[in-house]
Amino acid sequence: MSTWPPAGSSLGRRGEGLVFVEPKTPRSRRTVHLTRLAADALAEQARWQQERGQAQPALAGSGLVFTNLSGGPIEPGNVNANLSRLLVGAGLPRIRVHDLRHTTATTLLEAGVHPKVVQDLLGHSTIAITLDTYSHVAPTLHLQAVSELQRLLAGASATMNGVLKAGLIADSLVDPTNRGGPPRRSWRRVRESAIRRSQRP
Repeated sequence: MSTWPPAGSSLGRRGEGLVFVEPKTPRSRRTVHLTRLAADALAEQARWQQERGQAQPALAGSGLVFTNLSGGPIEPGNVNANLSRLLVGAGLPRIRVHDLRHTTATTLLEAGVHPKVVQDLLGHSTIAITLDTYSHVAPTLHLQAVSELQRLLAGASATMNGVLKAGLIADSLVDPTNRGGPPRRSWRRVRESAIRRSQRP
């Protein structure tokens, strides 16, 4: 195994050292869409790395986005330790870097993002894994579904009530028996016009 990071490789531990290995599953090699905030942060990191690389060539030539001071991969434990230090300084509870992945998935599901999209983002081999892992979000999703159903039904009910009301208004304006009123054809036009007006947003 090479210590140089081949494209699409993962970082793994062999003995006491870190090496680059094949990803666990074929889905581990995937395109991940980034937010503008994340893209800007990575661009800033690239600029910093380039500037530091002028004094430390190992940093610029490592091929890694984040490195230790020698240009090699960062120990995962050090990443978590630095994250904990920053969280404590900000008065926030301690979590691991991997917990941020769970937070992202939970936030997206609660916001109504389709589970299939979340599955692709996380790289799960099946959507069942995603749904089982985040089953605790199900009650929130159920409430959102019921709320959306209520909104749709309320809209449909309002439309139907408007149609019925329009019919009653038309009936009151003209005489459907055509006794002393406009011709029956004109009555139909009035009724249809009233119904169309009731359906406008």
